[in-house]
Amino acid sequence: MEDNQVNRQNGEYIQDIANHIDSKKKLSNKQEEQINNNIFKNILIAVSISIFFLLLILGVKNIETNIYITDLKVFTIGLAISTVILFEESYRRNSGKLCINGIECFFLTLTVMVSIYNCRLYYDQYIKMLALVEFLFSIYYVAKSIVVYINMKKEYVNTHNDISEIIKK
Repeated sequence: MEDNQVNRQNGEYIQDIANHIDSKKKLSNKQEEQINNNIFKNILIAVSISIFFLLLILGVKNIETNIYITDLKVFTIGLAISTVILFEESYRRNSGKLCINGIECFFLTLTVMVSIYNCRLYYDQYIKMLALVEFLFSIYYVAKSIVVYINMKKEYVNTHNDISEIIKK
């Protein structure tokens, strides 16, 4: 009879521990909002880049080639200036996130710069190249959003981990 009562108490105790662990794994509203904001920023950047490439595709079809290439040069200079500003700001704030954004902007700048020469050399396949690059940037930002979500959730769970407190009980 005592063994049955002890087993029941142990079962209840284990269930309490399991409930406590599950409650610690759930994100707080503030943390959930912070994660959603980071994901929203990445998706917004991906949509902006997609719109930029769609406008480049429309431009190559509707603008004379010499004027289009001049436009690409202007976009390259603008993106290069944005890249430098992002790097300087990340250095000033000592921010890794801004540095990553600067690196992403740098790759976008390189892509637009290379597209100047692709437009001249491979005009027949240029639209396909732009669409492929747009697709790759979109995949990158979706994957980045997934990784950010997983890492932020893991970080939250690890900071609110009280296994040692549970073991003491």
